[in-house]
Amino acid sequence: MIEPAILVALASLIGTVVFGILTAVHNNGGDVREEIEKARLEAARGAKIETALQNIQKDTTEIKEDQKAFRSTVADISNRLLTVEQSAKSAHHRIDEIVHKDRREEKENDNA
Repeated sequence: MIEPAILVALASLIGTVVFGILTAVHNNGGDVREEIEKARLEAARGAKIETALQNIQKDTTEIKEDQKAFRSTVADISNRLLTVEQSAKSAHHRIDEIVHKDRREEKENDNA
């Protein structure tokens, strides 16, 4: 027969091993939960970043379209300004001709 002290020692050893295994399984389960939570938070963060990038891309596209329209408007205004400048130059030329004609007529009238 086995001595009672050896039986108690074996029972304690078996209990310690079982308790150790259960503790290890429980702790590893916590690590898995933590990893799942970390992955979930990382996915949420990635989704926020992706959404922000999409909004930035949309805003950039809108700015480019506005800039293109602005360039077109500036080109149109430039063409209109050129036309006005040419018209003003022509008007000044005609005014100068009229003024010179008046002066000549005044001199002729003064001489006569």
